[in-house]
Amino acid sequence: MAIEALPNSNRIRWGIVGSCSSILIGLLCRIGWGESVAISCLTKWLTGIPCPMCGMTRSLTVLLQGDVGRSMSFHGLGIVLFVGLISTLLIVSAELLLNRSIAFSRHDRTLKKTIGFSVISLFLVHHGIRLVPMVRSGELAASISDSVIGRLLN
Repeated sequence: MAIEALPNSNRIRWGIVGSCSSILIGLLCRIGWGESVAISCLTKWLTGIPCPMCGMTRSLTVLLQGDVGRSMSFHGLGIVLFVGLISTLLIVSAELLLNRSIAFSRHDRTLKKTIGFSVISLFLVHHGIRLVPMVRSGELAASISDSVIGRLLN
């Protein structure tokens, strides 16, 4: 990694810090609410098909409580997202404090793209693996027919 002078784009970095912090603060607030406040997935409600992030809020909430096993049962990649959130928050905060960019060098941009592609692929493969049992059991078909779009098409 190379250290470069920070351009005058601190607004973006402050936005990233604010976004990551808001997510973490929201998750910490959810710990106090418990399961009494249900947050529905808009995609699942409309289509009946769970989105790749379904279960992530519950996964991160119980992960913050220290229950790794239960976190994995809600969403297997909750730990990956949590580590990404914390890493992003720390790196961007350090950039703001040092007033310097901690970024990949020009030669490492391919590595940066490869990491991004790999993470997206991991989430999509995980999603496919989660859908297979639902298809085999017929649960997905029933869920689709009970959805808003499914009821409109029937």
